[in-house]
Amino acid sequence: MTAERTNRNPRGAGRKLKLPADKYKTRTFKCTDKQREEINRLAELAGLPTNQYIRTKALES
Repeated sequence: MTAERTNRNPRGAGRKLKLPADKYKTRTFKCTDKQREEINRLAELAGLPTNQYIRTKALES
Protein backbone atom coordinates (compact mmCIF):
# COMPACT_ATOMS: atom_id res chain seq x y z
CA MET A 1 0.00 0.00 0.00
CA THR A 2 1.51 3.32 -1.06
CA ALA A 3 0.54 6.54 0.71
CA GLU A 4 0.31 9.84 -1.11
CA ARG A 5 3.37 11.90 -0.31
CA THR A 6 3.08 15.47 0.97
CA ASN A 7 5.50 18.32 1.51
CA ARG A 8 4.98 18.01 5.25
CA ASN A 9 5.63 14.32 5.56
CA PRO A 10 7.52 12.56 2.77
CA ARG A 11 6.21 9.15 3.93
CA GLY A 12 2.64 10.29 3.33
CA ALA A 13 1.48 9.70 6.90
CA GLY A 14 -0.99 11.93 8.70
CA ARG A 15 -3.88 14.12 7.68
CA LYS A 16 -3.86 15.70 4.24
CA LEU A 17 -3.21 19.43 4.16
CA LYS A 18 -6.14 21.76 3.49
CA LEU A 19 -5.97 24.43 0.84
CA PRO A 20 -5.58 27.96 2.29
CA ALA A 21 -9.08 28.86 1.02
CA ASP A 22 -10.57 25.95 3.00
CA LYS A 23 -8.97 26.79 6.36
CA TYR A 24 -10.95 28.59 9.05
CA LYS A 25 -9.44 31.79 10.45
CA THR A 26 -10.24 33.36 13.79
CA ARG A 27 -12.61 36.32 13.54
CA THR A 28 -13.78 38.48 16.40
CA PHE A 29 -16.75 40.74 16.97
CA LYS A 30 -17.97 42.87 19.83
CA CYS A 31 -21.07 42.13 21.89
CA THR A 32 -22.19 42.61 25.46
CA ASP A 33 -22.14 39.81 28.01
CA LYS A 34 -25.94 39.69 27.85
CA GLN A 35 -25.86 39.36 24.04
CA ARG A 36 -23.24 36.61 24.27
CA GLU A 37 -25.37 34.69 26.77
CA GLU A 38 -28.34 34.95 24.40
CA ILE A 39 -26.24 33.73 21.45
CA ASN A 40 -25.00 30.78 23.52
CA ARG A 41 -28.57 29.96 24.61
CA LEU A 42 -29.88 30.06 21.03
CA ALA A 43 -26.98 27.93 19.81
CA GLU A 44 -27.72 25.34 22.48
CA LEU A 45 -31.41 25.29 21.52
CA ALA A 46 -30.40 24.76 17.89
CA GLY A 47 -28.10 21.91 18.93
CA LEU A 48 -25.05 23.60 17.41
CA PRO A 49 -21.70 24.78 18.75
CA THR A 50 -21.70 28.56 19.20
CA ASN A 51 -19.24 29.22 16.37
CA GLN A 52 -21.24 27.14 13.90
CA TYR A 53 -24.50 28.82 15.00
CA ILE A 54 -22.99 32.29 14.43
CA ARG A 55 -21.67 31.31 10.96
CA THR A 56 -25.04 29.84 9.99
CA LYS A 57 -26.99 32.90 11.12
CA ALA A 58 -24.54 35.31 9.47
CA LEU A 59 -24.85 33.53 6.13
CA GLU A 60 -28.67 33.50 6.32
CA SER A 61 -28.77 37.31 6.30
